[in-house]
Amino acid sequence: MYPDEYIDKLYGNFCSEFRNKEHFKELLIGYTTDISNLNDEALAKFRRDIAEQLQFIKPTLDEKSKSKLEEISNSMQL
Repeated sequence: MYPDEYIDKLYGNFCSEFRNKEHFKELLIGYTTDISNLNDEALAKFRRDIAEQLQFIKPTLDEKSKSKLEEISNSMQL
């Protein structure tokens, strides 16, 4: 829906209105790049996860962190 070329063009036209390109993307798509703010908005984590799955943004966790979270989650389910 928003190819990189289109985002670059839009940002180029309105860059003076935004702090940076990430801020522009946040407003365009409706997700937050700052994971410390995920609890500040309704469904922010959900929107961020979708943005990651669509490869609009890079995943925030590396494989080691994901494995550790899965391990903790599995131990809590027992």
